[in-house]
Amino acid sequence: MAIFIFAFAVRFLSVWPANTIIGFDQARDLFDSAKILQGDLRIIGPTAGNNPNLHHGVAWLYFMAVPLLFSHNPIYAVLWNSLFNAFSVIIIYLLARDLFKSKSVGAVAGLITAVSYYFVSFSGWLSNPTITLFTVSLFFFGVWKYYEGRKWGLPLAMFFLGLSIQFELFFIYLIPVFIILWVILKPKFPSLKILSYSLLALSFTLSTMIAT
Repeated sequence: MAIFIFAFAVRFLSVWPANTIIGFDQARDLFDSAKILQGDLRIIGPTAGNNPNLHHGVAWLYFMAVPLLFSHNPIYAVLWNSLFNAFSVIIIYLLARDLFKSKSVGAVAGLITAVSYYFVSFSGWLSNPTITLFTVSLFFFGVWKYYEGRKWGLPLAMFFLGLSIQFELFFIYLIPVFIILWVILKPKFPSLKILSYSLLALSFTLSTMIAT
């Protein structure tokens, strides 16, 4: 918890009161998120790579709609993004701790993440890839927990795999990464119940993209 508070403080000080950039993409997404709050629900997300025929998922627009409920000042959307960016410190701490069976290694990994220029700069950037620092970390954490024998790890991994693809279409490459990890780690094949939960979690998080 102390590492999380420190991480969020670093991110808060780096962006407050107005250290962010509002370009075309940011303005487009902010207006689209505001329209959602006015009842114009969306199932198609921002364009990917400025290709009008290729789209990310819609999760980013709904993610930004939450802080816009309270204020239309973009800095509050930045702080909302920074909060989840700081939460990724906890996930990386837990993952490193479990990988190396050492709380000290986990603490070092967490501290490095807390002050990482890459992570901190992403916290102040209002763009759909930024939140994937959190979701991709949880994907790998879920894979590892399932490998350790925690049945809930696989549905967790599939849920955040789908969310990662929703936020950033190009994270579809995590699917072959997952297959490679499965071949290397050789975890126990899931029961029908766990497999069903996992596929349901993945389908739910990708539902708007499937509908599109």
